[in-house]
Amino acid sequence: MRRILQSIASLLIGGLLLWLAFRDVNFGDALGYLLEVPWWAYALYFAFLMLTHTIRAERFRLQLLRMTGKPIPYWDAFAVFAVGMAATFLIPFRLGEFVRPYLGKARGYMSMSEGLSTVAAERVIDGLTTTAMLGIVLLLMRGTSIPPVVFYGGMVAMGVFGGALVVFLFGYRQRELTVRLMRRVLDPISPRVGEKVTGIADRFLSGLNTLPSWRDLLIYELHTIAYWFINGASMYLFLTAMGIDFGWLGGFLVLSCLVIGVMIPAPPGNVGNFEYAVVLPLTALGALPAVAAAYAVAIHLMQALQMTVVALFFIATGKISLRRVVEATQHQREGDEEGGG
Repeated sequence: MRRILQSIASLLIGGLLLWLAFRDVNFGDALGYLLEVPWWAYALYFAFLMLTHTIRAERFRLQLLRMTGKPIPYWDAFAVFAVGMAATFLIPFRLGEFVRPYLGKARGYMSMSEGLSTVAAERVIDGLTTTAMLGIVLLLMRGTSIPPVVFYGGMVAMGVFGGALVVFLFGYRQRELTVRLMRRVLDPISPRVGEKVTGIADRFLSGLNTLPSWRDLLIYELHTIAYWFINGASMYLFLTAMGIDFGWLGGFLVLSCLVIGVMIPAPPGNVGNFEYAVVLPLTALGALPAVAAAYAVAIHLMQALQMTVVALFFIATGKISLRRVVEATQHQREGDEEGGG
């Protein structure tokens, strides 16, 4: 029943946001704008997506290296990372997040708990980096008409991840004490919430402990900054290819809004959330609704295509077993059902 309610809620949210994104769009005009984009813009954007994928895979490999002390071939790390990313994007209820740790365990690279800790650390550090980026963009774009939902959403995100930063700074060297204090504060409010939150915090801090020195953390963060910078730059370049030019900050504003938008529970592929999070800032900056919609559809399809193609390549070549992916989601589903019971 819980899964059914989650499915209904995610479909309703995604459907509502999709309607909000496209309610003023002339679809004939939007299709025309898509067809006018030169082929090289699609190819260049796809190449940038591949570049960011390789940087994230290398970041994952380095984290595994620090955690296990054993060198892991880049091609293996790339395969596990790429299939895990595609699963997270395409499989509902975020069951796909379980795929990467499961595949890593199957190859003997890490335990399930270690794999989940790397995912938790990656998510929080990405969140800290992108919300810092949003804060810089909002500061540099002061005086520009920014939608209130973007501004306040950014403030909430910065508050959430700013709190995570405090936990990070204290908990990096005092993991057990940090988790114990969080449990003591949250248990009187709700033992179930306390258990879930402290579990996430414990996995996050375990993930940070896989980067044993400040130098390791710095290298990890430099990979993170590079990945998000290239991502924002590629979004700006695709905007200019469509004849939209709000300056380079426009691409980073759209990226920041997109990061916030996909935090909201959504159907598989973030359908609805993705489109609304892209269309909202573009139309606020002055883009025509049809142009903004065409841009959102184009980059959404390109991102989905790139992740799917890379994952299918590794599955088709036998590098990753499809059976293992199915086992991972089934394992997580059974675990959720036991936890819910």
